[in-house]
Amino acid sequence: MKNSQETTMRCFLAADLPESLKAAIGAIQERLRRRIQGVRWTALAGMHLTLKFFGNIASDDIASISDVVRKALIGIRPISLSIGNLGGFPSVKGPRVLWIGMSGDVDPLRRLQEVLDAGFQEDCGFEREKRPFKPHLTLGRAASMRGAMVGLAEVLKKNESWQAATVSVRGLTLFKSELKPGGAVYSELEKYSFGSAGLAPGTEEADESAR
Repeated sequence: MKNSQETTMRCFLAADLPESLKAAIGAIQERLRRRIQGVRWTALAGMHLTLKFFGNIASDDIASISDVVRKALIGIRPISLSIGNLGGFPSVKGPRVLWIGMSGDVDPLRRLQEVLDAGFQEDCGFEREKRPFKPHLTLGRAASMRGAMVGLAEVLKKNESWQAATVSVRGLTLFKSELKPGGAVYSELEKYSFGSAGLAPGTEEADESAR
């Protein structure tokens, strides 16, 4: 872990999203732009399925983080995902964040996140997440501190189907996030591929292979 004298960087771990899924998300954003006002929409380049936000870390932390990730991915097969329902945070009545959930192999993804989170605590000293992991993508945020997302409640009431082709997630990336006047800039620090043994996280075989 970092100390107060070290240069730090803001980092997070995210699943690699195929461009086809990002394109589908972009099409959904375009449909919603005409119906919801007061939203600062997330650029597709900044669309991430985050598994762990570390905050500010030292460069020396990258090696220990990578050790945990590579160990957790031994024998993990690709995870099939698509999109789910729209939602708002902290509530649909007064949302500050507009998100879309994930469907498909979400249980294996949750188990993988739990293994990673435990490893980051035990081997690296990072605190575990306090909230349950709910895989989602942030479509946009309220454009102002006091402004509301006008029209979102009406969209959610219709419970429309938002569809995209199922894609395979085959790896994770450790990103550095730099906050610039024009918005956050993301840089890849490390990439990690899923194992080739074809085992889903949480299965007895996968647990055996990681021992």
